[in-house]
Amino acid sequence: MSEWIKTERGWVLRQLEYVEYAAMQEQKINAKVVPACNREVSCSRNVMVSGTKGNRKLSVCVSEFIEYMELMSAIFDVRKKEYLNDLMGLLMTKGLSKVSGCAQRQIFKILEAIVNEAMHTETNVVPVKKLLVCTMKSMTDQTEERIGSKSLWNRHIKTVANISTKMDQYTVSERVEDGLPTLTDLPKECIREIMLRLTDHKDIINLGKTCSDLYYMTQDSSIWQKLVQYHFTEKQMYTFIEDTEYIDTSASVWQQLHAKCSKKYGLKKKYTDQLVICSACKTLHWMMNSHICWSSDQDVEGVYLEPISPKEIFSIFFGTPRSWGEIYQ
Repeated sequence: MSEWIKTERGWVLRQLEYVEYAAMQEQKINAKVVPACNREVSCSRNVMVSGTKGNRKLSVCVSEFIEYMELMSAIFDVRKKEYLNDLMGLLMTKGLSKVSGCAQRQIFKILEAIVNEAMHTETNVVPVKKLLVCTMKSMTDQTEERIGSKSLWNRHIKTVANISTKMDQYTVSERVEDGLPTLTDLPKECIREIMLRLTDHKDIINLGKTCSDLYYMTQDSSIWQKLVQYHFTEKQMYTFIEDTEYIDTSASVWQQLHAKCSKKYGLKKKYTDQLVICSACKTLHWMMNSHICWSSDQDVEGVYLEPISPKEIFSIFFGTPRSWGEIYQ
């Protein structure tokens, strides 16, 4: 004899109720596995991006962005350091007063971790010192309304001051004689190829200060010519010269041209790894990380990754500032 049970829908057979319940549970499981079209964050915790360039919006707040994009882990990836330094510079100097207390705590933890990593690995020391100087200057000179009490911001200033003191007292240890090859042990052709791949003129200048041999190599006009041609177009160069053939072959002329063009147009910023937007699923992720696109209607051949700069990330959250400040010069 069939057994009847009472439910919200009335009296039903127990066996039929069990079958319906199992079907409902299976639907719930499938709903968790297959993402819906209006989901804002994918299963891999990537952030959804909506809108077009200049009018974009993210599906998360600043604190969630820091967590989902794993900015703390990015500190220990040499490919992400330059991008993270520029993003942290904007957050510390322009956006810190506008974020929540949770985001402030996360940002200061990242700042302290960046300093500790720089001292531990003896790399990225100069950019980190510049970041701390700009941060302290911004926090002490800032007069606009801030989120948080005055005592909280006094603690923030004290924290940055302690970190800055710690960094100022740090000195890079000299390399001990270990019998391993140094840069100058390489053939001159190899050293020149390394110099040709440097995109920051300060690196070339500092390299020339280490010894007389490297100084003479940095005076090679072709190195500075390649550097100018990397950062600026012919149209930009023609602003200061009428004909590139007219340029003297000496390195000093190319250095002067680089200084004039960079002052007027700024330098091209290229990162080894940076945040990108998938054109199919509209999610934000690191370019060098594996990305599983969860869009159901993706066209494999038409999918591309659009780079998004630290300036764009900042503008999405806080709008475009009047000036980008010293940290981004």
